[in-house]
Amino acid sequence: MGRSRPKTKNAETQTDLNDLINSFSADIKSLCSDLAELNSKVFNIQSKIDNEVSEMNWQQKCSENERLEDKEILLGLEDKLEHKLPDSLQKIEAGISSLKATTQQLTRESDALNNLQQGTEVSMELLEDKVQQLEETQQTRTAWLDKYLNEKSDAVNCMQLKIDNIEQQNKKNHLRIVGIPEEDGEDTTNKIIELAREKLKIRTAQVSDFEDVQMLGPRDYKANRDVLVVCANINIKNQLYNRRKFLRVSTEKIFINEDLTIQRSKLFYQARMLRKRSKLFGVWTQNGNIMVKLEESSHPKSVKDYKTLKTLILNKTTELQLSEDEPSISDEDID
Repeated sequence: MGRSRPKTKNAETQTDLNDLINSFSADIKSLCSDLAELNSKVFNIQSKIDNEVSEMNWQQKCSENERLEDKEILLGLEDKLEHKLPDSLQKIEAGISSLKATTQQLTRESDALNNLQQGTEVSMELLEDKVQQLEETQQTRTAWLDKYLNEKSDAVNCMQLKIDNIEQQNKKNHLRIVGIPEEDGEDTTNKIIELAREKLKIRTAQVSDFEDVQMLGPRDYKANRDVLVVCANINIKNQLYNRRKFLRVSTEKIFINEDLTIQRSKLFYQARMLRKRSKLFGVWTQNGNIMVKLEESSHPKSVKDYKTLKTLILNKTTELQLSEDEPSISDEDID
């Protein structure tokens, strides 16, 4: 009985020892695992270091190669500069010398141009003065010529009026009768005597009252020709002319007019056109003169030319404009 107890202690001791051994074994395994992991990390670090060292060696080698290449390039450039620099310097010096010569030439030319410009400005001033003198002389001559031409024009107009007066004086006993029917073989003088007696109520009319009676122009079967009547004296002519109002009641369109010169006929036509446009109140002829009335209450006025006629109308319009504030008449309205 007493021997069995030691066995139990030994068994316990053995068990504790085994447990301890197992614990140590587990610790050793854990340490081995940690050591293996540490060894792996060290290996990785060593690999990175080796790679970086290898990269650094490669870069250093490349850098050395580049420095060698740059050195070779610099040596080549030095050789080229040693050979070409003197020539280039000579060319540059030659170019500088040429540029200086060109600059000097340009300076001389610029001075010459400045002198020429100054001379040109002086010449232009002289020319401008000369042109101004010529213009003043031309204006003076033009004014004198205008005055001379106006005087000559006035003299010519005055002479034309005198000639026209003489021509009209020669026509003082003449009348033009329009609308006398024509018949073959009929005596025109008898037709005028018949007109005077029957239409104009001049019972004493006879052949001796007329120096000449004739148809004007070639025969036209489509229209009656004007009849030129040369009266024996001014009284007979005035009788016929003043009694023309009796023809207004006649069914025949017969008109008695004074025989006017070409200039007065034109003026008479222009005055009649103005009357149709209500620029004049009345227009007629009296002893070869063109008579006009501006208004019904105004006095008759004799006009010798178109300028006088236009002045009368313009003055009339100006007066109306001042008194009645009407628009003024223009030359286009008259012409």
